[in-house]
Amino acid sequence: MGCPDAIVQHLAGLQGVKNIDFDIKSRMFSMEAEDDFGKEILKRALIDVSLQEKREFTLSRYEEI
Repeated sequence: MGCPDAIVQHLAGLQGVKNIDFDIKSRMFSMEAEDDFGKEILKRALIDVSLQEKREFTLSRYEEI
């Protein structure tokens, strides 16, 4: 499974995630989630998918709109 696909599938399955998208040109993810879904939950989810994919995924930038 490709890394962006793995991340999208993992995050899409989390409670509170309404929508997630990956822009291949900018290599940026955008996500719409419930109000109680925040940065710490996202960081933990990236740790989980890193273990599954045997690669390290981190959060380099986080913005709430």
